Amino acid sequence: MWSESNNYGFENELDYLRSIKEDDSYTFTYPFEYITKNYGNDYYDIGTADMVVRVQWNDAEAGYTVAYDVPRDGQDRPR
Repeated sequence: MWSESNNYGFENELDYLRSIKEDDSYTFTYPFEYITKNYGNDYYDIGTADMVVRVQWNDAEAGYTVAYDVPRDGQDRPR
């Protein structure tokens, strides 16, 4: 972590953060389970879905932004 006393040779934190940037963007899929119907008394139906995650470098803020979608029923629903 950058600080004034431990600055890794950079004048400010934004320059330091930009120096450790890896790629401009990443995309990956994260599978998960969710409850589709809850019948009560610990009885429920489980469904599965894949979350599509996009990580994009934002140079103005010297960091990554994250967005995700969970396609369901053949439709993409941005979150």
